[in-house]
Amino acid sequence: MTEPRSRVWSIAGSDSGGGAGIQADLATLVDLGVHPCTVISCITAQNSLGVQARQAVEPDMFAAQLDALEADLPPAAIKIGLLGSLGQVQLLVQRLPGWRARWPGLTVVLDPLTASSSGDSLADVELQDGLKQLLPLVDLVTPNTPELEQLTGHRITSTDSARRAAQALLKATGKGVLAKGGHLEDAARSLDQWISAKACWWYQQPRQNTPHSHGTGCTLSTAIAAFCAQNWPLEDAILLANAYLRRALAQAYPTGQGSGTLARPGWPAVADFAQVRLADDPQELGAFPALKAPIGVYPVVADIDLLEALCAAGATTVQLRLKSGEAAVVKAAIERAVAAGQRHGTQVFINDHWQWAIDAGAFGVHLGQDDVAEADLPAIARAGLRLGLSTHGHAELARALRLRPSYLALGHVFATQTKSMPSQPQGLRRLAMYRRQVGDQCPTLAIGGIKHLHFAEVAATGVEGVALVTAVTEAADPVAAWQQLNQHWQEVGR
Repeated sequence: MTEPRSRVWSIAGSDSGGGAGIQADLATLVDLGVHPCTVISCITAQNSLGVQARQAVEPDMFAAQLDALEADLPPAAIKIGLLGSLGQVQLLVQRLPGWRARWPGLTVVLDPLTASSSGDSLADVELQDGLKQLLPLVDLVTPNTPELEQLTGHRITSTDSARRAAQALLKATGKGVLAKGGHLEDAARSLDQWISAKACWWYQQPRQNTPHSHGTGCTLSTAIAAFCAQNWPLEDAILLANAYLRRALAQAYPTGQGSGTLARPGWPAVADFAQVRLADDPQELGAFPALKAPIGVYPVVADIDLLEALCAAGATTVQLRLKSGEAAVVKAAIERAVAAGQRHGTQVFINDHWQWAIDAGAFGVHLGQDDVAEADLPAIARAGLRLGLSTHGHAELARALRLRPSYLALGHVFATQTKSMPSQPQGLRRLAMYRRQVGDQCPTLAIGGIKHLHFAEVAATGVEGVALVTAVTEAADPVAAWQQLNQHWQEVGR
């Protein structure tokens, strides 16, 4: 028997032309490896030229479909598309809180279909107003430009005005808005903006010039739900869905006299990934200096005496990670670490304290994702320091690669008790995927819960080193432990 597949519900309308709605959702979900369940909200008469008629499913039948799925096929994610009546909206408003209580981790994506890609009106004013009741109950709403204008009353003419409108809509949702940029007048690029209470992510792609774009909104929102159902964080799900849509558009085909149909191209390719940045990230920087030696086994320590001993024992790369302490004590430890690295030719990286690292003339600085916005990356670059960055998924990795660091830490691979982590353990399969995404742009190392028994499998993913914390620091003889681990890595990593 094969493993069971995650389930995704698509609550949407039927497209008799087969290019959008339930038909597009089914094709997308199967293509991406999840099990589709459907709740048909309305029946449309449409073809490649547009929508000729639509009729809402009767309330009892709409509710019966939901009842049947609730009883036997609970979802990992729900995509809500075209709804046929205000009563359907109100029923979903009643049930969504209970679903969330019953199925922790449920992700709900709302594609607020009030206007199709071709400009057809798909909802009357009463229904458009009713959709606003759903906004606080979903994790992500994915409006195109006309829909964002209708939901907010904002006139959108640029990326900036789209962001302001999305921020206004965010006040109603409280969770996340993906403002799609396909309708904005930019001949060269398309920019989608995911805005949440924490950040504004930009996903930029070269514009696809094709007349065959029927069902793009359905496909994108459904793909996001599919990736969320497979435990990808939302920023990764959006990146993967964006890449999926790019290839689907590139391979779209004519089906009638009007707009043709998207292809279903399979798992997204790295080549189709968007350029990713946060809105407050610095502009393009030159590449940070390269490492001078292979990473090998890279101990991360908080004990300055241990760091000095590791440098003396021949460690090629060591990180000093001090998360607390009086300023004078931390600065003195950084100065000692830098001096030890210079004496022994060790690549010593200072975690977080970038200004003191610059002042001490450190070899490099290591930053987490949250620290990138706070650190002065241009100042670090001007000082000639190397830069290491932590990443926890495809989107963070794409963002980090844009900054052209000296190395990237990929993880966390296995469960770890070292600190509270912002993501789930990635595992070896995803580690290999991240390594392929990096290619030859910079060295990589794996981090998180790695023991010597994992070395062969980790090395097989192609990473150049492993970062270890407790395997070194909690050993009876940390220096001897590092020497044994490093020797083992050299043997399996060749």
